[in-house]
Amino acid sequence: MPTLSMSELLRPIGEILPSRANFIYVKTDDSEGWASRFLEKGVHVRAFPDGLRVSAGTDEAYAYIRQTIEEVNSVENS
Repeated sequence: MPTLSMSELLRPIGEILPSRANFIYVKTDDSEGWASRFLEKGVHVRAFPDGLRVSAGTDEAYAYIRQTIEEVNSVENS
């Protein structure tokens, strides 16, 4: 399976806004919920009323983000 970019990985959460910085901004109605999930795993995020800022960073953070999204999708689809 090819590795997804961080933007592609975060796409299921919401709309990805263009960025030239070292973070990705995802527009989502559940920014607090996602922030809480990611912070539990040690991913650097910050919730805003309309979205979530995710620091693009380490391979470990990428793995945690992927795992969290898969867990949430699994629960929602069961």
